Amino acid sequence: MSHDAAILDQTPKQSGWRIGAARHLFLVVELVALLIAGTVSWLIVRPGKSLLLPIAADVLIFVIVGVSRHWIRPMQGRRLNSRGSSWSIAAICIVSVFWTYFGVLAASVVFDSAAASAARHEVAISASGCQPVEHGSVGFINAPYVICTHVFSGASIVEFTKAPYVDGGYYYVTGQSKGSWDPDGCARHLFGNWWAYAIAVNSGCPLGYGMQGGG
Repeated sequence: MSHDAAILDQTPKQSGWRIGAARHLFLVVELVALLIAGTVSWLIVRPGKSLLLPIAADVLIFVIVGVSRHWIRPMQGRRLNSRGSSWSIAAICIVSVFWTYFGVLAASVVFDSAAASAARHEVAISASGCQPVEHGSVGFINAPYVICTHVFSGASIVEFTKAPYVDGGYYYVTGQSKGSWDPDGCARHLFGNWWAYAIAVNSGCPLGYGMQGGG
């Protein structure tokens, strides 16, 4: 076999290896982008705050990933920019947005065992009132914060909030039918008895929260 023929015989193998390596590299990049987007959401999502900015940050991160893939494509061949790879970026972006919208606030109290203990303690007291807390945290609310317990007929709400009370906080709701305890407020159900609430403004509720209506 001539030297030129040997080179031609190796070229397809080398090209395939480069394309395979590039695809594996971008898979790693996508997973790292997913981790970064999830971390960014964890850092900026807070009870009472609109979810518009965290979701926009998720989308921006994956737009950057998609654009970078498009620009690198000519160096690795057209096969790198397959329709399947574009769908993979879109799918991971959707996963990230779902985590931001549905997961972060719920996880903030799921992972905080002290939050449930504090809420159950306040429910057991069965008396309305507020008290400051100088140590610890509940979800994303760090001390000093305030716990207020509101007792109604057959229901109670334990409210966790932090001064200056301009954004929102968490509710731990027991008893009364969901929605009837805060007819003029903005809230979203997290899981079980846990809700996040936001302060309603003239333009309505921030993204991710809805008016509770009356029952």
